[in-house]
Amino acid sequence: MARALRWLLCCVVVTGVSNVPASAQALDPMEVVGAFESVMISVVEGSREAVVAIDARDVTSPAGLESRVPELIPFTSGTGFFIDADGHIMTNDHVVHKASRVNVKLHDGTELEARIVGVDPNTDIAVLKVDLGKPAHILPMGDSDAARLGQFVFSVGNPLGLEFSANIGIISAKGRTNLVDSRGSDLIRYQDYIQTDAYMNVGNSGGPLVNLRGEVIGINTMIRTGRDASFSGLGFAIPINLAKSVGEQLIEHGEVVRGFLGISYVARDNGVFIRYVNPDTPADKGGLQRGDLITHINGEFIDGTTDDKEYQFRWRIAGTRPGERLRFTVLRDGRPRSLEVELGEMPPQYRGEAPEPRELPHLVALGIKVKTLPAMFAENKGFAESDKGIIILSVNEESVAYKDGMRVDDLIVAVNGKAVETPEECEDAIVAALSSQADLQFSVKKPEDATITVPFGDLLQKTNEKANP
Repeated sequence: MARALRWLLCCVVVTGVSNVPASAQALDPMEVVGAFESVMISVVEGSREAVVAIDARDVTSPAGLESRVPELIPFTSGTGFFIDADGHIMTNDHVVHKASRVNVKLHDGTELEARIVGVDPNTDIAVLKVDLGKPAHILPMGDSDAARLGQFVFSVGNPLGLEFSANIGIISAKGRTNLVDSRGSDLIRYQDYIQTDAYMNVGNSGGPLVNLRGEVIGINTMIRTGRDASFSGLGFAIPINLAKSVGEQLIEHGEVVRGFLGISYVARDNGVFIRYVNPDTPADKGGLQRGDLITHINGEFIDGTTDDKEYQFRWRIAGTRPGERLRFTVLRDGRPRSLEVELGEMPPQYRGEAPEPRELPHLVALGIKVKTLPAMFAENKGFAESDKGIIILSVNEESVAYKDGMRVDDLIVAVNGKAVETPEECEDAIVAALSSQADLQFSVKKPEDATITVPFGDLLQKTNEKANP
């Protein structure tokens, strides 16, 4: 690419293309090439100290990114970058989602444990914090709204386990939406991606997309692959303007508080059509009605394709703080009306969050935390792909389970001879044993070892007492 770039720059300067200033045409071609290379080197070197490698353990994949069911990923790697001198790091939520432990590696090789400050699955953004003992080196934030098609950008990160790598390309599109299915729960609901041909691979997630001024204009997030899973050269980044507002809320509140209107709607060529208004919601109280066609918000026309309109409208509402008022222009019975509505706070059931798991008191009483072991990750934990069960994530060293031999990464495959594949099945099997006054026995498989039996015997009653105080 360097040779082609040099040839292109020389041709532009020498041939005198009409839109090239005369002063530029008079420059020596190699001086132009040298200046451009100096800029690229400066940007890459300036990014190094601000970028970190991230290793996360026992990450739970948000449902919908790979399947409809959250899956346990024993180990993930990704990238992050410092966003303030205090040691806050921005990355992708899918790199650290519900991780049991997160470590970061700095440019000088220093390894630190990071704390998860907050995550927002709806935008796939997370903020971490490390204690450096000194101000962190940060990259300046750019303006992603001002980014233009054709601009050069660098994708910076740690792809395929290779620490600190930079790839150059151009911005090939903006405003990409509907790249991730948003019909299920716990998915990326607010999508407005920058598309680039600057190469991204596994491990680039969470790294900065940097312009030639050395400014961050996006967060590298995903790639588009073909049906045979081959990489097709398309990478996508979250615009930094969106990420900044989310990051600020995560640092301040530990979560993102979004605006709520309370309508069911569908985007049309001429606006957003209200199909239903939920009772006792901000929309209802503000006078919006079923059948209204929303054409403007605060005087701004809702423009673009129907997909664009749907995204613009959804993000305009969600991105407005609760308590703020928006002025809607609607067509009702063919006549325009202006209505002012004070937004409320989005209730949990509309946030795209996965429902809280039901209480499993007997597992808590035993002193263990467990998750279903996905077949595709069984080998990473020392088991066969055909092994099924629930893997132990942590064991309290003062607990009944620890004293009887259960350890982290053990696989519980059965309780009293009944196979269990989910924490809920395990809890139900324990309750059934307690109800029948049977002795409680766990079939536990050790990594790369045979299955053993862990009897609790006379501790059965103590377990029941702890679970039912």
